[in-house]
Amino acid sequence: MNPSSAPDPDGLPVKFFQTFWEVIKPEVMALFEEFYVGSIDLTRLNFGIITLIPKITGASDIRQFRPITVINVIFRILAKGYAIRVAPIADRITHPNQSAFIQG
Repeated sequence: MNPSSAPDPDGLPVKFFQTFWEVIKPEVMALFEEFYVGSIDLTRLNFGIITLIPKITGASDIRQFRPITVINVIFRILAKGYAIRVAPIADRITHPNQSAFIQG
């Protein structure tokens, strides 16, 4: 992940997780374990803040803004970890008509 990307809604940027990984790793891995056994409450992690970024200086019309969503870094870590684990079997567990989010 890009260490200079926007911080998540609670203010913790990617750089924080990279810098203090050895300290917070046990907590993050416990989160992965909760996800694996199905006991995690994803509603406490899966939320974001939508904001508008001006495309041009002095933007005043809605079409002159680009919407972005800032989500929790910890949720992005969880989603990325899951995506990496599921990628090798994604073509076997998705419906034949499903094509979005599948590599190739």
